[in-house]
Amino acid sequence: METPFPRRDGEPEVSLDSATAIPWPFARDRAPPPSASRDRRRDAAPRGSQEVRPAFNPVLACPSQPGLGVSQTKLHNAVKPSVDYICQLKFPSGNFPPCIEDSRDLLVHWCHGAPGVIYMLLQAYKVFGEQKYLSDALQCAEVIWQWGLLKKGYGLCHGTAGNAYAFLTLYNLTQDMKYLYRACKFAEWCLSYGQHGCRTPDTPFSLFE
Repeated sequence: METPFPRRDGEPEVSLDSATAIPWPFARDRAPPPSASRDRRRDAAPRGSQEVRPAFNPVLACPSQPGLGVSQTKLHNAVKPSVDYICQLKFPSGNFPPCIEDSRDLLVHWCHGAPGVIYMLLQAYKVFGEQKYLSDALQCAEVIWQWGLLKKGYGLCHGTAGNAYAFLTLYNLTQDMKYLYRACKFAEWCLSYGQHGCRTPDTPFSLFE
């Protein structure tokens, strides 16, 4: 299967799992991507598993950006199957797993779970026009509103500020004031810095973490 993305030497194009094709870039024989988080304790993904991480958002979303000249054939044959594969991993709650074959519905971070997947879903909705992507994104937003105030810190990767950006992205698309209100409430929470019993991140002066 031809992809619009460059592959490293020796990297497989696709892997078949009996009756089900796992689309690129989620072939089972690929090495896991580098972790965006240093917290490898309770939050760690099982060793050897494929992580559903925000790193895949630009991988799947960038080819569909206007001006890049990626053909509709490539978008539908390479990008859309991978997006759909992620979508079928969704938990009944609306959250997404930290990695493939992980059944723990625990993490609601930009680096794991609904807050990171929502960007891919919204881009898929804009490109392919299918309501299911927007519906999944709206469900992600509800998960973030219920569980997205994090005591891991205030940063973007696994903190409340990163979760707030999901609401801003939804507001930009839908113009629904509910999402702007929710983003502002998360920002308000972050402005009360040090008053919520949050733990100190590994790199406390990092805006990202």
